[in-house]
Amino acid sequence: MLLQLNHFFKVIRFKNLLILVLTQVLAFYFIVFPRLSFVVDNIVYLKAVIVMLSTMFVTAAGYLINDYYDVKIDLLNKPEKVIVGYTISRRYALIFHSIFNLIAIALAYFVDYYFMGIVLLTALFLWIYSNKLKRSFLTGNMLVALLTAISVYLPAFVFRHRSELLMLFALYSFFICLIREIIKDVEDMKGDAAFGSKTLPIVLGMRKSKSVVLWITVLFISIQIGISLFSINHKVILIALVTIPFLIHFLYKLSKADTNQAFKDLSLHCKILMLIGVLMMVLC
Repeated sequence: MLLQLNHFFKVIRFKNLLILVLTQVLAFYFIVFPRLSFVVDNIVYLKAVIVMLSTMFVTAAGYLINDYYDVKIDLLNKPEKVIVGYTISRRYALIFHSIFNLIAIALAYFVDYYFMGIVLLTALFLWIYSNKLKRSFLTGNMLVALLTAISVYLPAFVFRHRSELLMLFALYSFFICLIREIIKDVEDMKGDAAFGSKTLPIVLGMRKSKSVVLWITVLFISIQIGISLFSINHKVILIALVTIPFLIHFLYKLSKADTNQAFKDLSLHCKILMLIGVLMMVLC
């Protein structure tokens, strides 16, 4: 029973969900409501908790449906990590996917119709992504990156709070997620190619895919520098000063990457970059 529970937590990427919740908690308390700090109105607090729970459940549902469709490909790419279809049946994965989506939508209903619409569309797009777009040329990567950025900006959207600073964090999440998704596709080229996928690395090859990631990273660094030069907000400049050195180090590691292990290390580096971005919210 404990083993099954542990595997279930792995399937729904529990650590990723905790980082997602942490991101929204920090966004709520340090950016959307900076003056109120940790003492907020009870109704506002309850609404914030519901938003976080709803986002967490719809994301967990997305992970479940992703593994549901990827069983055969994962058996080639990472057989030691395949859980759905073995410890957890595909039928139960589908059932829990539906339950989690229903919970997410029901929770969103108590916030407002706009947020419920976002949750509904997110659930739909995550299903489309797992069923088809994941194996397409760049479209799936862009969709996941966009949904990640939206999840970061949600605290401002829900409370109708215009926040250029949180928009910057959402932009940061978009680029780091997009870069990591392409790198993961490079890692999974063998299994993806065997099942007729048309991901960017399969279409362009590893060398050209590295170039794409390089130019995306350079573009992101350039955007950060441009925003910093024209911003009068010292917090925006601080974010750039902290994160750009890590991005330059990433470019160096990318230039040397030519093995599957090297790309796994780059994927981990992206996770660290994402966590650094999240923790930067505390300084805001």
